[in-house]
Order: sequence, then C-alpha cells, then structure tokens
Amino acid sequence: MSIIKLFYNWFATPEFGEDYARAIVGEKFFGESIVVKITEKNFQDYGDKFFYDIHLENGNVIRVFNPNTVYMSPNPMEESND
Repeated sequence: MSIIKLFYNWFATPEFGEDYARAIVGEKFFGESIVVKITEKNFQDYGDKFFYDIHLENGNVIRVFNPNTVYMSPNPMEESND
C-alpha cells in the first residue's frame, strides 16, 4: 500500500474549531514544492515511535513525528514507499 495523504499537527482555530497540517501526494506542500511520496518509517530502538517522511519534488524531506490520520491506497500500481 502507498500513503497518499497525511494529516498531522492538530490545532484549534477560532474560525473552524479545529484543523490539521496536511501533505497530499501530487499537491504543493505549504507553497514550497510538490509532494512526490510519503513514507512510513519504523522505530529503530526502544522508546522510539513510527514517523513519516514527506518527500518533495525539490529534494527536501520533511519528517513528521505526530500523525493524526494516514490515508493509504490499496492499488499496487501506486506503490511508492521504500
């Protein structure tokens, strides 16, 4: 399965009540660059937790440690995680 959307950093807003930061494959990430893929990484040692890497078209990688919702595609043709 490949990850197609990642919602993280829940926060309260006066306008909408609550919102999330988000990364969606194929869309711009905070106006910076297009999200190429999102990968889930397993913990390495006791006390660590899962984290997610957001890979951008410009080569930057954003690491997220506090996901709220992860959307996955069951289509094996869309598989892009390493």
